[in-house]
Amino acid sequence: TTTMMTTRCGVKLFDSAAKFDSATGWPAFWRTHDGRLAYRKERLSGKWEVRCESCGCRLGHVFADGPDRAAGDVVPDSDPGGPASSFELVEAGVHPRFCINGVALEFRERLEGGGAATTR
Repeated sequence: TTTMMTTRCGVKLFDSAAKFDSATGWPAFWRTHDGRLAYRKERLSGKWEVRCESCGCRLGHVFADGPDRAAGDVVPDSDPGGPASSFELVEAGVHPRFCINGVALEFRERLEGGGAATTR
């Protein structure tokens, strides 16, 4: 499993289990690690900007066109469309698409057998 963290403060934001190919060229995820993101609607574009809740690092955007929801999918309550979300973004049956700038992420891979993580 690979965990994606901010390069600025090291907070865990996403994991490889939620990564998918969005055919955009940007890293894309359908859920956060534990919901530690802040959202702001941009005035000019109307897009929802995503930032790290801890350090304010700008990460990218979230859109309403992620992969279809599957039975058993678990998402943090504060993710868009979740019960504690500050806004409703997604259509029923569809996950959000977090479109993230790869430069803002540090990738840590957990080694099998509980070994130390490697950083890429």
